Amino acid sequence: MRHAVCIIPLVCCLAGCVSDEPGRRRLPAQPPSIQPTAVGVWATPPRDTDANGFLDTVEVTVYVSSDQYPAPVHVPGRFTFRLIGTEKKELARWEFDEAATEAAMRRNTVGPGYYFRLSMLDVGTDEYEAQAADLAAEFTPRVGKSVSAPLTGLRFGRIRPQGRSR
Repeated sequence: MRHAVCIIPLVCCLAGCVSDEPGRRRLPAQPPSIQPTAVGVWATPPRDTDANGFLDTVEVTVYVSSDQYPAPVHVPGRFTFRLIGTEKKELARWEFDEAATEAAMRRNTVGPGYYFRLSMLDVGTDEYEAQAADLAAEFTPRVGKSVSAPLTGLRFGRIRPQGRSR
């Protein structure tokens, strides 16, 4: 009975809570000449897609944003990704022209995002010793200045000891 006395006032207070925004507010249209000011990259853990004992592929989701708009933006342009290993050696480079970038764009709940599958096998070899690597991403809009994302740390290279059979 004592607990019921404490719960009744709480239920009454909660019953009076009403959202000030019962419906979702729609965002205004993206300004047509918006300039990107930031790029955010989210990456999956690298995988060994050809089962040779070396990590070779990572999937990334990229959002382009602007200080002028509260959600990710869709701006014509191109992407360049570089995988940088130890001693700042470039292990791989992927370039997506404007058409490939447009093809990678998907609209989702938060706004437009770009989805890329980056495979070292598409641009060279995956056979490197195990190492920490940084993924650098740069977006170059059709008009305006390029924008770079903060580096994304990954592990690439050998994943099983040398001499072990497949």
